[in-house]
Amino acid sequence: MTKTQIDKLLGLDFSNWEIELLQAMRKNIAVNITSVSKSGMSRKMKFYTVSKGKIVWCTFVMGKVLQMKLTERDEELTVNGCGMDMVFHILTNFNYRFSKILTGEQTKNYSQYWVDANSYTTL
Repeated sequence: MTKTQIDKLLGLDFSNWEIELLQAMRKNIAVNITSVSKSGMSRKMKFYTVSKGKIVWCTFVMGKVLQMKLTERDEELTVNGCGMDMVFHILTNFNYRFSKILTGEQTKNYSQYWVDANSYTTL
């Protein structure tokens, strides 16, 4: 991440810790699908990354970029939908929004994505 991008994130109320997690997320991202509704139409997810050699919860950063609220009790993202890989869906939407935050433009160029939505780890 460039100094200009870091300054832009700091100006948008991202903390140094959140920026550090965003940088770690670029290298690896893991998801834990904690529950799926009986109908299969929604699921709750928690996201993790590795920072300074430790597994760190980063769902709140995902929620901040995606402008999604976390569940109050378990601090998870609730994702609605079915018929596709919903983790891929969330990571792709994260990439769209984060590219717009960093560059002012929403990219659909996969080589410019922040996280690789095709290679996440499931916990």
